[in-house]
This record gives sequence, C-alpha cells and structure tokens, in this order.
Amino acid sequence: GCSATADDCISHGPCKVLAMGDNSEFIEHAEDYSLVSVACREDIVASGAKICQEMCFDHLCCFPGSGQESCATEKPEECLAFSPCKVLVGSDAADKGKEEHEKHAEMYSVLEEACAEDVISSGSKVCHKLCDDFLCCFPGGDDYDCSLTQTDECVAHKPCEVLLTVMSADEDNGGGEGGTADDSDGKQNEEDYSILSVACREEMINSGSKICQEMCLGYDCCF
Repeated sequence: GCSATADDCISHGPCKVLAMGDNSEFIEHAEDYSLVSVACREDIVASGAKICQEMCFDHLCCFPGSGQESCATEKPEECLAFSPCKVLVGSDAADKGKEEHEKHAEMYSVLEEACAEDVISSGSKVCHKLCDDFLCCFPGGDDYDCSLTQTDECVAHKPCEVLLTVMSADEDNGGGEGGTADDSDGKQNEEDYSILSVACREEMINSGSKICQEMCLGYDCCF
C-alpha cells in the first residue's frame, strides 16, 4: 500500500519524472545511490574498507579516466545511481571539488527559498524536511555537534539555522501554529510542488543534482 495521501501525491507530481516506466527500477536506483553514497565516503575508502570497490566494480565505465570503454550514454540512470563511485577513479580531485561545490551551492540556493521566514510561517514543512538531518550543524540544534565532521554540508545547509529560532518561538507559544490543519497541509503541498517542479527539471537531474531524488523518496508509490 501507499502511505502517501492523495494530496501528497498531487504535491509530489514532479517526482513522476523519476518513476516513468518501471517503479521497481526507480526504487532500485534510489537504494543503490543510498548504499553507495555511504560505502564510498572518503573516510570509509581511506580507512581501507573495500566495500566501495566491490559495489562499484561493474560501474566504473560510467566515468572518464576509468580505463574502461564508456557506458555512460548507454546506462544514464544506472550511472547516476552509482555516481559516488567516481571517488575511485583516477585523480579527479579538481573535478570532484567543483562538483561538490556546485552541489552545495545548489542546495544552499534551494534552502534559501524553502527556509525563507515567510515560507515557513505559511505552514510549509519543506525546510524542515531538508534540514532535519543537519540541525546538528548549529549550536543548540542537536545534542550531537557535527559542524566539525560535516563542514561542507553544514555550510551548504546554513539557511537551516532559521529553524532554531522558529522552534524556540513555537515552544514559547506552547507549540501552536496559526490556521487550521487543512490550511497548513494545503500550503505545505503547494510549497512541495513549487520546489519539486524546479528540483525535478530534466536539466537539473541530468546535471547530477540529487535533490529531486532525496525529496521524492517514499513517494514513488504515487505513480
């Protein structure tokens, strides 16, 4: 069954671009990316663990400099899912740094819009969704301080800091939010759709952006 409501599915309509065709393939690629992005973290690779190499062995053809005949045009979705494997290829430090910078700049730009005070006060929860795992970047945001271990991610998620003020204000007000639940849900769905319609544009996905995939996980059952 699908845990998403009808309104959720409507607001996540742009996610359909990821699920066109076989839903199982979309889910498989999303799971592949999730696993490989952890296995191929620089600290894990540097520790001597071989799990990244094992998972990526059949997909190094996706990347220039691998010494293999390129398969990037034949398997674009698969190559996107295994994009974290690029850390194993040659010495693309400069290219990788540029890609990371562009990814972080893009996330910062999306968060600036999603975490604007007027958007949050309208009842939108997009900022909360994108920032939930990064409140540890800020003093008072979490019991665990990750600002030193996830420096680049924390810089990219700087707009999330506004949530600390919002949560503090909510506590002072007894946790109340103005308007009815229906009003709040409606505004949230509108904001979800607005941001997804940008994040899930074909050119954005083709650029290597993962924001669409991240926001759409859990909604593939809608399509």
